[in-house]
Amino acid sequence: MIFGKQESALLGAEFQIKLMRSQIKAASFTLVGFPVSMACNTDMDELAFIISFCGESFEIVEAAKQMKRHQTEIILLTGPNESTLSRMADETIHINVKESDPKIGPFSSSTAMKLILDIISCFVFDANYEENTKELIAVNNYQHIIRGEWGV
Repeated sequence: MIFGKQESALLGAEFQIKLMRSQIKAASFTLVGFPVSMACNTDMDELAFIISFCGESFEIVEAAKQMKRHQTEIILLTGPNESTLSRMADETIHINVKESDPKIGPFSSSTAMKLILDIISCFVFDANYEENTKELIAVNNYQHIIRGEWGV
């Protein structure tokens, strides 16, 4: 399960699509209130991937508390070395981006996080490359058929 809020949620939704291309069943929660309610339904067999620029979002922290209560493992992608979420996560990936210019700061953090997520999705795809490639070709062929592009 992928959790994020606002811009982090958009990165999470894109990451979900990339994981699904690798045949990984992932769900991202982008609507207000969903992270906490979904976190209440997690268990120790699931993995939560949290994307948080600051690591202090109240809603995401509350969701993480529920996940810890249910023994769900948490991987966090965040900026600061020390935050409430980084203390709760089982594994943390820190991005080291200086937000010196308020006009471009969020852009640099978002770009850095997107790069990390793209690298992770490449590793996941590569772990089962042959099967994932066959699945992508099959989906592409199916799309051509339903669009009538092959006259079938």
